[in-house]
Amino acid sequence: MSFLSIIHNDFSHFLLVTIFLIGLNSLLTVLSFLVGGKSSVLERNSDFNFGTLNLFDQITHQGGTWALVLSLFLCPLAAFFSATNDRLAPSIRLLLIAENLNKFIFVITNTLGTFCVNEQPFPLDCPEVLITYWQQVNIFLHGYDFVTAAKYCQLMISLSRFFAVSFDGRYFRSTQKWSWVQLLIPNIATLGLVLINELVGSTDTCLHSYIYPGVLLIMCSLDAVTGHKMTHLRKHGKVSKAEGLLMLQMLSSTVVILISTIGSVLVLLLIELFATNLLIYMFYHSLLPLSDSFLFIFLQSLIMIFCLRKRKDKKRISKVSTANEFRPVTRVR
Repeated sequence: MSFLSIIHNDFSHFLLVTIFLIGLNSLLTVLSFLVGGKSSVLERNSDFNFGTLNLFDQITHQGGTWALVLSLFLCPLAAFFSATNDRLAPSIRLLLIAENLNKFIFVITNTLGTFCVNEQPFPLDCPEVLITYWQQVNIFLHGYDFVTAAKYCQLMISLSRFFAVSFDGRYFRSTQKWSWVQLLIPNIATLGLVLINELVGSTDTCLHSYIYPGVLLIMCSLDAVTGHKMTHLRKHGKVSKAEGLLMLQMLSSTVVILISTIGSVLVLLLIELFATNLLIYMFYHSLLPLSDSFLFIFLQSLIMIFCLRKRKDKKRISKVSTANEFRPVTRVR
């Protein structure tokens, strides 16, 4: 098979998956908007016990809070394992470290605000200097979304791995260059979102409803194609254990993104079509904020700790792949 045919096949697979995912998400979003506007579940319920809703809100809020508290320890640990796993490429390690540090900054600023300022779920006697520091940091970081920056770091990892294993491995060495530039791209993209929101003057825009989920779904498409290629390479013994575990972490992140985009819109559409109890609708909206705090931060940190921890060598001689040919080469450690 010629190189042009390989490029055509790999890129067409990526393009097909991307069109399918973005098209499905857009269709569900439009249908949810149309159905919700004509026959909302809110209009079919006149009597409702708001005490139950408040109970749901308290449970989900405290659950999200404790997930963030535990992540105070998990995010630095995941960053440490990413930094010390020298079986991963330097560019990948930098992006993984940046992703976990972004999560950690988000977690620490939110937990300080929850425990010291809002005094929930229980009040803490925080020093005045700590509260002042928290307020100044929030002012300085106004509009900058660290969770979005972390997701874009994961997107860069997906893009790097896609070029590493696709197109017959010809661009593998290119993914190892300009590591610091790759690290800057997620932060520049996040700052771009901040500037656009400032210009538009609203966060509830087409940007957040269609463009932002579309960018994340591109990451899912990259991971789907990369996972398929890795399965083929694994059958020929050309995938190291570190690469396989990294692929597992990437696929778990893809599942989280699919749940928070297509999954959440699909559930909302089904509720608006068939739910006759307002309780279900409110419970859905109470659980929605947990997609970031529990799934992407807490659960993903646990998965990263498991997948990115450097394993001990069972043998002193191992097989690694060359950049362009994926042929096993013996290397003595």
